[in-house]
Amino acid sequence: KIGVGLSDPKESIVTTGDIREHTSYFLPQVVHLATNGVNVTGSSWQNLQSFTLPAGTLNDSSAIRIVAYVRRSSGGGAGAFRLRYGGSTVVSMSANGNNPARLELVLFNTTDASSQRGFIDHSNSGNTGTATGTSSVDSESNQTLSLEIDLSTIADDWICDYLLVELVKK
Repeated sequence: KIGVGLSDPKESIVTTGDIREHTSYFLPQVVHLATNGVNVTGSSWQNLQSFTLPAGTLNDSSAIRIVAYVRRSSGGGAGAFRLRYGGSTVVSMSANGNNPARLELVLFNTTDASSQRGFIDHSNSGNTGTATGTSSVDSESNQTLSLEIDLSTIADDWICDYLLVELVKK
């Protein structure tokens, strides 16, 4: 069945004229969107984007999906990326020189509200493009979620042009 008592998605359009009425619960909810081109430079881990995830948002029937587009605005070095949740590193990956690059990250609770797993996938053509990791952060409290880049060895300028954070529910 699709939607509310419907077996064909075309019925939604014909019946109501608006498919959103019957299928909105299938769509991810945008939690955060940034298109302001955050520029970072420095010689250590730098914050590309961060925001507060409200208490209880991440639970046993939801996950967070992040898509980011980043690029170097100067220099030619590779950057390492990591996802932090509540001040703890969930997942990080080694330096990657693709420029521009697309990152996709996923974060979800595993056994309870204080146990998470994260994945990061970088638009790398080699074997360093995917990584996974875990954290133990209380998802029943407000937590800061941040995407960071390590500029410790390159001191290049990087820009995060686009960051989309979605809440995906079962």
